[in-house]
Amino acid sequence: MTAGRRNAWRDWVAEERRQAAEQPRCRGKNPTWWDTGNEGNLQAFATCQTCPLPAIGECLPYEGATGVIIAGVAYDDRGRALTRCPDCWFPMPITSEAPQGQCKRRSCPANGSLPVALDSNRPRDYQQQITEMTLAGVTRSDICARLNLRERGVRHAQERWGLTGAKLAAHRAAVGSDRLAELRGRWLVPGPPAASVREAA
Repeated sequence: MTAGRRNAWRDWVAEERRQAAEQPRCRGKNPTWWDTGNEGNLQAFATCQTCPLPAIGECLPYEGATGVIIAGVAYDDRGRALTRCPDCWFPMPITSEAPQGQCKRRSCPANGSLPVALDSNRPRDYQQQITEMTLAGVTRSDICARLNLRERGVRHAQERWGLTGAKLAAHRAAVGSDRLAELRGRWLVPGPPAASVREAA
């Protein structure tokens, strides 16, 4: 291979790498995560945080953006940027009663956590608790013991919700160190018996 061809090859490889680095991180992921109010909003925020496009001005809110997350910012159906709840990190709607936003999620810890059915053994009924404990670093066996759930069901739920491997690391990065410290303080203590957890509901 001549020097000219080697240089052309290197230039082509460099351009391919540059283009790959500038691909939107949301490509190929569930688009409903970016709908404001969707339960996948935390995954959307985590994805936006790892994306290089907002930093170079390639992913910016377009005029009249409504009901979506763009460049890591959530907008409501009137195009207003929303703040995120300090307890669950989901976008908070703006209303006449709460002009600064107020979290209305039933599963938010600030709104009376553990909103689950008595004697339920379905992991999805404990999604908020399982998510928080996983982020805090509580072992799967401890989660199962606290909530009286089967390990297989919790494992599958964590995989579905992006709470394993690299997705879990991205989720923790999106939550932030202060929130993680709060979750660790809440959950990395001896847990109450399963009956006590259910009575709290």
